[in-house]
Amino acid sequence: MDILCIQYGGCDQVGRTRRDIYNFCHASKQESIAVGDAQTVISHMMVR
Repeated sequence: MDILCIQYGGCDQVGRTRRDIYNFCHASKQESIAVGDAQTVISHMMVR
């Protein structure tokens, strides 16, 4: 959100709230995990 505020010249110019951006990012992460759920977990565990 901070980056968008800087790019657009103020938070009131962004047209979205912090919660909107949070919800978008959360949904995007959930979507990417759902696509390859089991493989994502296995890959994550293998790296650590």
